[in-house]
Amino acid sequence: MNLRRVTCVLALVPVVALAQGGPPPPSSGLDLPRAANLVGMSEAEANAALDKLFADARSPKRDCAALINSRTRLVFTRSKVTKDYVKKNVDGYLWLARCAEKQKYYALMADLSDDLLWADKSLHPELMARALLGLNSPKGALKTLEQAEKLSAKDPDIALTFAKVQCRTRDWAACLKSADKTVKLVTKPGSPEGKETLNRAHKYRARALFHAGKLDEATKAAALSEKLGGDAADLAELRKAMVPAKTYKAVVEVDALAIAPLGIYHLIGKREDSKGLARFYVDDIGEDRQFRVEAGIEGITSTQTKLETMLKGQSVVLDLTPQLLPSFDPTALHSARTVQLNLKVTALSPKGEQVVYQDSKPIELLPRDFYPRASFIDEEKSQAQGENGYLAAWVTPSHKSVEAFLSEAKKRAPRNTFSGEQAATIPQVKAIFDTLQAKGVSYVMDPEVNMATGYGQRARLPADVLATTNAQCLEGAILYATLLEAIGLQSAIVLVPGHAFVAWRTSPKDVLPAPKPRDAGVVLVADAGDADAGAAVDAGAPTSEDGGKPEEELWRTRPGDYQFLETTLTHDAYFNYAANEGLLEFEKYAKARKVTFLSIPELRRQGYTPQPYQ
Repeated sequence: MNLRRVTCVLALVPVVALAQGGPPPPSSGLDLPRAANLVGMSEAEANAALDKLFADARSPKRDCAALINSRTRLVFTRSKVTKDYVKKNVDGYLWLARCAEKQKYYALMADLSDDLLWADKSLHPELMARALLGLNSPKGALKTLEQAEKLSAKDPDIALTFAKVQCRTRDWAACLKSADKTVKLVTKPGSPEGKETLNRAHKYRARALFHAGKLDEATKAAALSEKLGGDAADLAELRKAMVPAKTYKAVVEVDALAIAPLGIYHLIGKREDSKGLARFYVDDIGEDRQFRVEAGIEGITSTQTKLETMLKGQSVVLDLTPQLLPSFDPTALHSARTVQLNLKVTALSPKGEQVVYQDSKPIELLPRDFYPRASFIDEEKSQAQGENGYLAAWVTPSHKSVEAFLSEAKKRAPRNTFSGEQAATIPQVKAIFDTLQAKGVSYVMDPEVNMATGYGQRARLPADVLATTNAQCLEGAILYATLLEAIGLQSAIVLVPGHAFVAWRTSPKDVLPAPKPRDAGVVLVADAGDADAGAAVDAGAPTSEDGGKPEEELWRTRPGDYQFLETTLTHDAYFNYAANEGLLEFEKYAKARKVTFLSIPELRRQGYTPQPYQ
């Protein structure tokens, strides 16, 4: 037998470990590979490049677009600097950080701030807060600012960054308060730095006043910002928004998702704190009345409507995800399709109805087998944000093809039945493994998909894999997780850098009091640290003649522990060998804290339900 190790390419994304009971699986928040891992550069070369970067950054003719690129971050990840070096180059760090923010290279900006704070915790902590905000962590930004304020309560840069974060999170009252505080704290309003700080402060004041319904004051604040060199285009957008606000006495803003993957469409906006397909922000700056909010995609969804009663001065956030039409078949879409999301807000009063907002936004509808792994959150594309919990939508135990497969597989199970955790789990998993092997299920490479906004992967559902008998590693892990959940076991998908496999929680009945070697079926070592534990293997374990020695294939578990299975070995390995490989794989990456453990039962409790389409 030709046993071989296979790996498949899975993009690395920030992750959250999810497990229920058993040993707590390790977890890490993994970014995409840093530039230092991709390009060779010696420490001496990096230090020389860093000196030149600072020299260019100090130049009045600095070009941020030329200064900031992937190589810039490489310099910082490869260079070695001292605290004295950082302190001598604070101005260079500041200019580079401002350029990084302008170019939306927030990960680089965080690197720069990290150096400054390492040298002296009082060196511009607001830079880290702004980087965290850019990396989509407003809570982290606020926490950083709260700590910084304790060290320097009268720093206008800290107050200004508070305003930036609070405006971004739509805390308009707090934003206005922080912006007003910034104006008072500027000690040199005539200096270039003072003018820039005041410009931004008045911009935030204008936005906060606008959403508070104080349109005349907002107009004056915008004029002050423009006089101080404010972004003309940004301020023009604000003035443009004031026109309907003055007419209808309402402020409406809408955020719509750029993509709508059908594989997770049933989850969009359904989980706590998750955004809908369209999120409406409505501020009533006129009178007490009702607002009707509508969203829909013609020919694809119904038109969803929400009615909201609002008092003057009240603000609401409404999420809408219209239902797919019964006439629309999600399984028939095999490639991306751009559709228009129609949006409308109507004010209702005794005087009648008045449309205060109407627009349409393009959305890319993606096939149900497209798994959106992550979206980029900065222009550098070195940081990505994903939600691996969506994988649970691909775990579809109720599909008719799964039931048909298990009817066949149970013929290999003890007593021709699957009993879940009420019986020993390992013989049941082996029955599934052996049946898949008999059907000829084999491994193929992963089709990863890159997009301008992020990256994803085509991952077919278990029904499709069973029909074609080939699977890439993620599909194989999903298939096993589906089958194990269907027979009543607590399954999990295990993600490690570049690979995926499966795990399940064992039962107390899996531990035999006196295991016998080479017994029929599966017998296991109770614990590697137990001197009395007997050696036991699958009756058909590989020997030295066909690719392995029995004593090398031993694997172990204890009641309630998770056991692992290398699913890519289904085609050409014995069950015990695949189980041992899964365990070794897990232990290898667990030691390096590079494991993401996705417990399917825990994800179900969090609201990640299977795709509803047959």
